[in-house]
Amino acid sequence: MTLGHSSRSESIRRRTRHSLRKNHLGLLVHGAAALEYRIDRKWSFHLDAQLRFDRNMSRLRTLQVRPGFECVLSPNWALAAGYVQFTRYLPGARQSRGPFQDILYRSRIDGLPIAGRLRWEELFFDDNRLLVRTRALADVRIPLWRSTWELAL
Repeated sequence: MTLGHSSRSESIRRRTRHSLRKNHLGLLVHGAAALEYRIDRKWSFHLDAQLRFDRNMSRLRTLQVRPGFECVLSPNWALAAGYVQFTRYLPGARQSRGPFQDILYRSRIDGLPIAGRLRWEELFFDDNRLLVRTRALADVRIPLWRSTWELAL
């Protein structure tokens, strides 16, 4: 649900779509990092960050920072809540921030880790708009060799 409307934001969206169409060659590069601190058997603190650069790696496009806490309810189920800050570095782009809440499910199928997440977010924008959205995620993690690294799909 989006509240409010602005012709200025429509103009920015049209210019952004046009510039993205002009730059259709190349890759959009991004990197992510996640930290987890176990407080005890039930509680943990998480800090996720994601950077996205433009196609020729000359400037930062977006930065997303998401700190939060997780509470384990059972071996397969957990609840999480936290805050997200989306910072966009494109001219005229709106910034957003707000709380999020997750319901998490984790299990294994033949030793392969799987996960599901249902997320509820309330995002507040600089131009006084509010976006409330629900997102779902299905995840499979494939361990890489005998290391702590994994491939997430």
